[in-house]
Amino acid sequence: MYRHLWTVVVAGSLVTLSGCSSTGERKPLFQWGHNQPRTPINMPPPPAPFVQGNTQPGGAFPTVPGNAFPTAPPNGGQSFPSLPPGASLNPFPTAPPVSPSGGFSTAIPPEIKTESKWQPADSGVQLQKPVPITGQTKPEARISLSPSTLPVGIAQFAGALDSVAAGLRPTPDEGLEWLAARGYRTVLYLHQPGEDTQSDKKHVEKRGMKFLSLEVSPQSLGKMTVEEFNRVMRAKAGQPLFVYDRDGASGGALWYLYFRIVEQESDEVARIRASALGLRENREGLHRDMWLAAQKYFQEIDR
Repeated sequence: MYRHLWTVVVAGSLVTLSGCSSTGERKPLFQWGHNQPRTPINMPPPPAPFVQGNTQPGGAFPTVPGNAFPTAPPNGGQSFPSLPPGASLNPFPTAPPVSPSGGFSTAIPPEIKTESKWQPADSGVQLQKPVPITGQTKPEARISLSPSTLPVGIAQFAGALDSVAAGLRPTPDEGLEWLAARGYRTVLYLHQPGEDTQSDKKHVEKRGMKFLSLEVSPQSLGKMTVEEFNRVMRAKAGQPLFVYDRDGASGGALWYLYFRIVEQESDEVARIRASALGLRENREGLHRDMWLAAQKYFQEIDR
């Protein structure tokens, strides 16, 4: 009896397995957990078939055939609305054409050529004639220092004041003639004590100019000499005036004192201005002695 039942069970199982294999779907005999249907698995689609004759040389993957896409849109070959003649879809100007020599052509298209005639705007402003400044010294009373008018026969010629110039002893034929031709009225000669001045006076007065002389030395440089020099420099009636000595030592020291006392210049400025008129602080001899005498005099009156 039991053998008969076992045979029936085995036979039923075989029938069940054969039925599952015939339909192509296998179901598990047992499900763990909740008794819910099983979620199907989405498998990727099979790869596209190889296109023969369009693979790259030596490549492992196929390429798209040359005729895989249509060359014209399917709507009768018209993909965009028609444009007016001469119109372009490019919103920017095109590059200039290339000339046969390889460079860019500089020709401007006729449609963008413009006129380049600049004209100043009329602002309505009109300039009046210049008004002359009153109170200026007359041209004949000024000393010109341009190279074209520098004198011949007067060494170290330089302008000291508006109507006063200085330099070394002028030659009679060239230097004095040049001064007389330029309208100079007075000539002042700074000389050493006891020096004869009659020859200089004769040549100066012969040319219609007034001659003045002043003795200057390191020992005699004092109040009387300095005040007399300053008085002659400020006498407008005798200008234009020319002041000279033999080597610039006497004139340089007196000019330094004039700038310090009369014009109230600083020591540095007075030295610079006097150096252009003969002052040589570091030169030995009379230059050095006159410079020391000028410093001593100014220290005494500045106390």
